[in-house]
Amino acid sequence: MGWRLGRLLGQGAFGRVYLAQSTELLGRRRAADVPYVAVKIALGPNSSTLHHEKTVYEEIGESRFILKFEGSDRIENQYCIVVEYAPRGTLNNLHRQRISEGRASCYAEMILKGLSRVHEHGWVHCDLKPDNILAFPSRNQAIDVRLKLSDFGRAKRRGVHSSALRGTLLYSSPESVQYGQHERPSDIWSLGCILYWLLTGSGLWDRYVHGNTQLLKTMIEGFDENMLVLPPYLSHKAKSFLKKCLRYDPARRWGVDALLQHPFVPSNW
Repeated sequence: MGWRLGRLLGQGAFGRVYLAQSTELLGRRRAADVPYVAVKIALGPNSSTLHHEKTVYEEIGESRFILKFEGSDRIENQYCIVVEYAPRGTLNNLHRQRISEGRASCYAEMILKGLSRVHEHGWVHCDLKPDNILAFPSRNQAIDVRLKLSDFGRAKRRGVHSSALRGTLLYSSPESVQYGQHERPSDIWSLGCILYWLLTGSGLWDRYVHGNTQLLKTMIEGFDENMLVLPPYLSHKAKSFLKKCLRYDPARRWGVDALLQHPFVPSNW
């Protein structure tokens, strides 16, 4: 199947993502009736990363909380994967200041349900961050967007050793920075960083690092949860949830199932 590429949606270390429509469908329908997809094209020799991502999507399978994988293809001899288009953009685009606890708790539930799917199929995301959480319109009156996890290019199988840092430093756990250890608790740490940002309007490390990578690594490696300062305006439930995610020892961090039962996470909405 061929693709008519539209505007550039984003670019990362491994490829570019374009808005696209099927040329086959465009030949049979009006352009307005042909759905948009997102096509991620490998840059240079990076097709192995997209092949890996394809494998992860296929093994995880379909879920309401995982970006839908539409297939793979080649465009001008470059390998690409095709996924559904997220019209509301990324979580990072969606919010530039802190949000209400009610909204944040709904987001937490959707992200946790996506992580549950990833983890139960034997994978670790390894690069959970606002740019890799995509937003869609919601039909639920309680919340106006649905969130889905995306970008599995850095994902790894549970239990497979990886000595290198795989994710984005600002959302990386102490054990991943210090030892290259990436397992399910590392994803939970990343979730804690995301929720901290949503609930406070600033990143966990914003006031310390100022672009200094080495200082950031030192801060993460030496993180002391007893010195975690949470704003007084946060509720006890919100503070408790963050503390369960941001524990230094990965063995003491709560897992997905336990966090889904936490009082901060809504039971029905």
